[in-house]
Amino acid sequence: MNSNDRVPGSRSIDALLIELDQFQTDENLDPVDAVAIDGKPMLGVLLDDSPLGVEVVGVTDGLAGDRAGLIKGDKIVQIDEADVETPADAQMALANHPLGSPLQLVYIRNNRRYEREIRFTGASDAGGQAADAAAYRVTSLEREVAVLRRQVVLLRDAIRLLAADHHHDAAE
Repeated sequence: MNSNDRVPGSRSIDALLIELDQFQTDENLDPVDAVAIDGKPMLGVLLDDSPLGVEVVGVTDGLAGDRAGLIKGDKIVQIDEADVETPADAQMALANHPLGSPLQLVYIRNNRRYEREIRFTGASDAGGQAADAAAYRVTSLEREVAVLRRQVVLLRDAIRLLAADHHHDAAE
């Protein structure tokens, strides 16, 4: 039996790998809404120099970077049409971005390129921002749990397929 043979009621290893790989990009397709701080777009990330773009070294919960899915270690390489090579480049691109129009964010994670659109809106008050951030975090965690559950099912299927393949090879 090879890795593409199917065990009744299961998927092939290739199909499982494709489906698992899809989880890495699903959340990066939809635009996100974020609140501008003092009327200015702000990602809410700490950046450091990197050989490729700028490295995210910290992310503030509930702000634009968090909502866009940025994590520690991501490399931001472009904001709108501006290439980002230093933290100052990122600050300049954000300062030049007009509030109300979508910001295009391009970053690298695990040698893969991701694009994310962020729509900044004004905030009426800091209390509203905190409530919005908390509600977003709960929704984000619920979504993450659902994705993890689907991944567990896929991994279980992969283990069953590999066990059946091993059992078949041992019987020969």
